[in-house]
Amino acid sequence: MGIVGQSGCGKSTLARIIARFIDVDEGKILFCGDDITNAKGKELKKVYKNMQMIFQMPENSFDPRKNFGWSIAEPLKNNGWKKDLIKERISELLLKVGLTPNYAERYPHEVSGGECQRIAIARAISINPKLLICDEATSALDVTVQGQITILIRDLCKKENIACLFITHDLALLPKISDRIIVMYGGKIVEEGAVNDIIKAPKSIYTRKLMSADFFNNQNLNSRIENYWDKRSSDFNRVRHLELSGVDSSLWLDIIKKHLPQKENLNILDIGTGSGFFAILLSKFGHKITGIDISSKMIEEAKKNAKEFNISAEFKKMNAQNLDFDDSVFDVVISRNLTWTLPDVMKAYREWHRVLKVGGILLNFDSDYGEVTFSKKDDEANVHSNIDDELFTECNNIKDNLRISSHRRPFWDIEFLKTLGFDVKFDEDISPLVHKDKNCNYDQIPLFAIYGVKK
Repeated sequence: MGIVGQSGCGKSTLARIIARFIDVDEGKILFCGDDITNAKGKELKKVYKNMQMIFQMPENSFDPRKNFGWSIAEPLKNNGWKKDLIKERISELLLKVGLTPNYAERYPHEVSGGECQRIAIARAISINPKLLICDEATSALDVTVQGQITILIRDLCKKENIACLFITHDLALLPKISDRIIVMYGGKIVEEGAVNDIIKAPKSIYTRKLMSADFFNNQNLNSRIENYWDKRSSDFNRVRHLELSGVDSSLWLDIIKKHLPQKENLNILDIGTGSGFFAILLSKFGHKITGIDISSKMIEEAKKNAKEFNISAEFKKMNAQNLDFDDSVFDVVISRNLTWTLPDVMKAYREWHRVLKVGGILLNFDSDYGEVTFSKKDDEANVHSNIDDELFTECNNIKDNLRISSHRRPFWDIEFLKTLGFDVKFDEDISPLVHKDKNCNYDQIPLFAIYGVKK
């Protein structure tokens, strides 16, 4: 059974209620014919023998100080397995999820995200549960691994005769794993039925809207995003030009300088450079700056600004998710208000990690726009006042179709960056520190800052 719906519709809350992590307000939970609504203690232990859960960030569900063999053995010990059979069972489980038995000796930090999720699946099926709850179990994985894990879960459930609740915001996964789906909106089920029936002929207005969203084609989204920023380039440049000429530029430098490597002639990559704001600021200190952007017209504005402010920087049209640079060439990767608008942020972060030197710094400044609907007002003080209605609507549509919009940030980013090998620090909101110029208009969404060091 697939459970689908936009972020905040109640999918994960429903899963947590079924698993008895939180209490119900009203109604009953019936599991295998038993009322478990108020199950506690020994009664709940009996429930968990037949119900297991797989989480979005698998590495967080393992003890980092223990190897995987120890972690898989725990539920077996707790359910009465004899010691001489446990090792054999662990090897059997690892083989079932496509790994070799020697993974039992490894630790969470020694494997990839996909391998870690396979081991989480092995642990979950170790005691032959009747129900497997997968809460966004593939959303932290890249597209290729995501498909592999989805097929693995479906095959295992059929072979082991396990029912599965598969919670996702990604409609493209549903035909691969689900027989039936539930569509949720506002904490309620608005439609339920066979997966092919709902995808081909959705009945509710909400489901039709959900199915029409472009969840399936990142390439199309990339084109739409490029077109959007091409059209926004002139107005966007006006805003950034005001910043460069005002007090906020020095405030930004104060923040950035605290986190830059303490050496001269840094090689810095400004990703999503827009009209060249960071490139222009940082090149004043003699650093080598390369600014990239998906929008050709943004690059044109950046080059104009560089000439006006008499600075030296190189600007190239390039996709932030597919960098045309060698490994380990940059001391710093910096980005502002970009990741919220990328179709595949995980792929982008992997690329940024790849081009950084060991000890290099990632500085990412962004906002959690996923649960926000951008509003437009007619007054000049509003940040969207100069955008026409069609372009404004496209901005909201693009945002709502992006996977990153379903995650709560910066906490999702932080956990994912750690899996790549970053030491991470962050500030939840730096907007009071860098948005002081009364001549500049900003939205009121907190601006978080992520400071990562490549290990």
